[in-house]
Amino acid sequence: MSAIAQGKESGGSDSDFQTTSHSERFDQNELSDLIRDLNLSKDSSELLASRLTEKNVLQPGTKITFYRRREKDLLPFFTKENNLVSCNDIGNLLKKIGLSEYNPSEWLLFIDSSKHSLKCVLLNNGNKYGSIPIGHSTTMKEEYKAICLVLEKINYQEHQWVICVDLKMVNFLLGQQSGYRKYPCFLCLWESRAKHEHWARKDWPPREYMVVGGQNVVNEPLVARDRIILPPLHIKLGLMKQFVKALNKDGLCTEYIAHKLPGLTMEKLKAGIFDGAQIRQLINDPHFIKSMNKIK
Repeated sequence: MSAIAQGKESGGSDSDFQTTSHSERFDQNELSDLIRDLNLSKDSSELLASRLTEKNVLQPGTKITFYRRREKDLLPFFTKENNLVSCNDIGNLLKKIGLSEYNPSEWLLFIDSSKHSLKCVLLNNGNKYGSIPIGHSTTMKEEYKAICLVLEKINYQEHQWVICVDLKMVNFLLGQQSGYRKYPCFLCLWESRAKHEHWARKDWPPREYMVVGGQNVVNEPLVARDRIILPPLHIKLGLMKQFVKALNKDGLCTEYIAHKLPGLTMEKLKAGIFDGAQIRQLINDPHFIKSMNKIK
């Protein structure tokens, strides 16, 4: 018995067996967009393409094996040295992936590291385009010599991007002593903990110069101070953390935040640990904004 006859006997209609029209099938670009959105590996990309071919939802000429060497057109723009993969021709790289022109002033350089890697990424002003990885290493750590090498390999002096980094990275870029690893001493003008002034001194004089051996500078600055900005999310997280830690842990304001964010544990709330979405939710709450200075 044919599949159509079986479908009719089981109550199915002819519409259940209509094939996908040619115009509704995925072409190579649409399939690539889907794979990118799903963040699939090479093997998973090829498996997905194979299954879609079996279901006859790919247009003729769409290649399944395209993703085995999907990076081959971009390899000439990258070099590997000392376990650092870096982009050697950023302008032509951006044109290769579809941009009509490249203007360094329209991009920010983001540098950060985790326990597993050190990475450099270009971020477009206004988020009109996606982020572009231009440097990556699995062995380099956040230290002055490593950051100096990274900036050299990506030809920072040629592009002069504004750099978006956290406070710990600011120390390395300006050649200052690192102090505590988690709490770098970027304000001090001398090599001292100055514990007696912690949380007491509010006015700090601006630095007049960045010279090795003076005002807590131990290495040559790698970039100018006016080329460094702080990530907005880091600022929001820091402000929110300090605000919550100053609250009465058993007060009405803490109780309101716990009610507003039911997925947040009380331990994280009292420690001031939030993510960006939670901060936006509180900031967009008119009752919270209006009452947070009154409720204790």
